[in-house]
Amino acid sequence: MSSKAATDPGERAVRFINNLTHTGDFSGQPFRLRGWQEDIVRRLFGTLAPDGSRRYRRLFLALPRKQGKTELAAAILVYLLLGTGRRGQQLYSASGDREQASLIHRAAAAMVRNDAELDRRCLVYDGYKRIICEPLDSFYSALSSDAPRKHGLGPAAVLFDEVHVLPNRELHDVLTTGYAARREPLTIYITTAGWDRHSLCYELWDHAVKVRDGVIDDPTLLPIIYAADPEDDWRDEATWRKAMPALGDFCSLEFIRDECRRAGDFPQYENTFRQLYLNQWTEQAVRWMSLDRWKACRRDIDLADLVGRPCFGGLDLSQTRDLTAFAALYPDDDGGYTVALKCWAPEEGKWRHEGRNADLYRQWHKAGFLEFTPGESIEYDFIEEAIAQFAMENDLRKLYADRAFANHLCTRLRDIHGIDVEFIPQTAIRLNGPTLEFERLVIAGKLRHDHPVLTWSVSNAALRTGATGLVQLDKAKSTGRIDPLAAAIMALAAATEATDERSVYEERGLLYL
Repeated sequence: MSSKAATDPGERAVRFINNLTHTGDFSGQPFRLRGWQEDIVRRLFGTLAPDGSRRYRRLFLALPRKQGKTELAAAILVYLLLGTGRRGQQLYSASGDREQASLIHRAAAAMVRNDAELDRRCLVYDGYKRIICEPLDSFYSALSSDAPRKHGLGPAAVLFDEVHVLPNRELHDVLTTGYAARREPLTIYITTAGWDRHSLCYELWDHAVKVRDGVIDDPTLLPIIYAADPEDDWRDEATWRKAMPALGDFCSLEFIRDECRRAGDFPQYENTFRQLYLNQWTEQAVRWMSLDRWKACRRDIDLADLVGRPCFGGLDLSQTRDLTAFAALYPDDDGGYTVALKCWAPEEGKWRHEGRNADLYRQWHKAGFLEFTPGESIEYDFIEEAIAQFAMENDLRKLYADRAFANHLCTRLRDIHGIDVEFIPQTAIRLNGPTLEFERLVIAGKLRHDHPVLTWSVSNAALRTGATGLVQLDKAKSTGRIDPLAAAIMALAAATEATDERSVYEERGLLYL
């Protein structure tokens, strides 16, 4: 090692990391820091305070998705564990999501195992997500967001991965208040943008921007933010390169082009694209569907042609004075579906006082697309009778329903009319898959429909994207009622999750040999 490498901590860190190997798709290949990565490492470890100690005690690194955050974070932690020569180091990585918290550990463990010398010095415990270096009496451990159990730790460094998914600031505060006895404590924040402007992540982000721009003087913080500015054109490849330093290198340009095209097709995905790939803070709920794409799926449908075919149902039963919808999806030969819809509203319901909606409801009723039930509230007996009649005329394999307001009705549909009914939780975990599949089918032109109330609800719909990226309809942020769309998505969930448990003998009878 040259005398410069021996005395310059930035050079020493760069050389150590360049002797590691990549994991994942590039497993075993030399790390070879890119210029922009090397700049981060040199500035973090090589910038010294007047007393010769490391100047920066915090790094805020904002990087979009697909820019190698996990690999770089793991390499830095391995350097802190094994490359500085310091004894008694307690190093932690932490995230609000269990799976996310384990990603850096897996990468760091692979880097250690791929190097014979490092592997000889370390014990790797995958189950505990821990790497121990006994000769230096040091360890690195990955933590989940179970903050109450983390009191009493004395970290030398903590790396928070994807800060925007931390459920609250408790884990952060527990870990960062344990530095008292450390000479050069280090906190590293590596994250993409989020949507919650009341979160810890936005607080840290805003502070880092102000430090970067000279608004706030904080000499111990190193702010490095790769992001597009709000006024930048998100479709412009120059904007992409500004936000994604790895674009065209290990981040595929063609992949980002495909993602941009998808964002152009669906307004909902525009915010996702801008958040994940351009590192722009967005709103949680956004308008979902491109009506041009939706209208391209319209077909003239003769319901008589659907009678007797297998189908799957979804029921969104409203409060008693509101719109109720039952959707049925009939699988087609090309992997798509044809949608049939029934809608009800109370004849004297609150819609009568809603201006434009009142005119629409009357038009739909006159055209046969909306049935009125007597009085000010929905008569559930009408709904029960209609669905029971539908099940007699069609091969209704499964009906999914929102339990809210529907428990009694669905019990009767099951126990009296023999319909296979299942309640589906209205959560992002449960509805993310069918919602994204609904979108995919529309893009592919395989969701055939001709019901104006469904088109209206699609035009109203907004999606809510959670911190983990899961999506679901957001009734609060939608511009109008979305009950028919919610019913259709539940029907799609029933269709995609169903298993045909009927005996083959019900289809063809017995064979005699």
